[in-house]
Amino acid sequence: MKKFRIAFCLLLLCFSSILLCEDAKKDEKSELEKQLDTLNFGLESDVTDLISSLTEDKDASISKDVLNLFNQTRNVNIRKKILFYFQKLEDPCLKDFCLDFLLDPYDEETEYVAQVMQYVSELHITEAVAPIMDILKSDNEQFMSMSLAAIGKLGGPEEAKFLVDLLRNEELETSQKQSLMKALGELAVVETYDDLVEIAQDEDENTFVRRYAIEAASKMGKKEVIKILVDMNHSKDPAVRSVVVTCAGNFVPDDPDAVTIVLDALKDNHQGVRSSSIKICREKKLQEAEKSLIFRAKHDPVTNLKYDSYYALASVNTKDASSFLASVISDDKASETARAKAVDAALEYSISECYDEIKATAKKTLEDDKLKNLRYAIGKSIAKHKTPHFEDICMAFLEHKDVSTKGTGLDMYASSHYSEAKQIVEKIAESEEKANNPLKKKAQLILQKSSH
Repeated sequence: MKKFRIAFCLLLLCFSSILLCEDAKKDEKSELEKQLDTLNFGLESDVTDLISSLTEDKDASISKDVLNLFNQTRNVNIRKKILFYFQKLEDPCLKDFCLDFLLDPYDEETEYVAQVMQYVSELHITEAVAPIMDILKSDNEQFMSMSLAAIGKLGGPEEAKFLVDLLRNEELETSQKQSLMKALGELAVVETYDDLVEIAQDEDENTFVRRYAIEAASKMGKKEVIKILVDMNHSKDPAVRSVVVTCAGNFVPDDPDAVTIVLDALKDNHQGVRSSSIKICREKKLQEAEKSLIFRAKHDPVTNLKYDSYYALASVNTKDASSFLASVISDDKASETARAKAVDAALEYSISECYDEIKATAKKTLEDDKLKNLRYAIGKSIAKHKTPHFEDICMAFLEHKDVSTKGTGLDMYASSHYSEAKQIVEKIAESEEKANNPLKKKAQLILQKSSH
């Protein structure tokens, strides 16, 4: 009799699963039909909202229908959305349209032209260089900035030489010079190095123009630019000092002078300069900056820079850096935000020396509702960084009475698919709660996705 009951229960479970799958297929089909109806018959606002949603999800399931709509509609707002959609999908299906469009864009809406140029730039359609250069040479100021941005991504030495010659035009406005320098920076053609350095050293030139010039020159890998960076680092203009630090980062950690520029910037009075330095330390995992970063993390007058220093220290990942982060995580007197940031930094860079403190702190928050915000933050960080080391914490979140805590536990499971936690997720999915209960639906969806 007992064997019969077990067999019956298994049969019933299989039947229920089949029904759930069938319902999911029906829902999926009805959703697809809704999307197609919106594309074909919806208001402009409905269509653009749908395409925005598809773009955000990078959903290519109805891309052929979206392409058909592009070919049929003359609505510029819809076409712009579709161009951006295929740009994000990295689908070159609109290449021929764009190349033809750029031959004569002068009567078109500015934003429409800009979106076409963005599309060919991001998909690196080099055939667009010739028509875009023709637009630049036409002296059409309306399209100048967008044309320069596109050439910066698509051009080569010939286009860079043209831009340098154009830069000598004394009638150019400052904004146009800035756009030119940005494009030259993107191109980073060595043949333009001397011209760029000359502009960067001109103290009478606009700050942003100088900035873009030295950025472009420093991308070319010429070590002689470091001497220029050392000189420019004495500038009274913090915007110049900030960009000098960023440029020095191209030569860190190999060049001692570049390292010195970055380390000195950690003590700069201007927060923008310190911020640039912290960013370079993080990107380059600069171990020489360890002590300075710990000091910044403890004492910087700008709170966000303290937190930025946590991430830089995590990237450095020395013994003292890890110990500092662990101390913040376990410090009951520290703010919840500081502790949460330290947890997130440690998880982002897989600092295993901090895992015991993260677990201990997470368990404390589960026992104290006054620490709810810290609890949620820790859970979200564990979910975001997908790690196999926190199954026990995930299970504790899933078994907690607080709905939001359970939901965060589901996020953690969805990210790492902990084997032992699966039973708890299944229990939530099969609970006797109402069918539209958010937690139940979320658990069912997670299990469906993990089964595929």
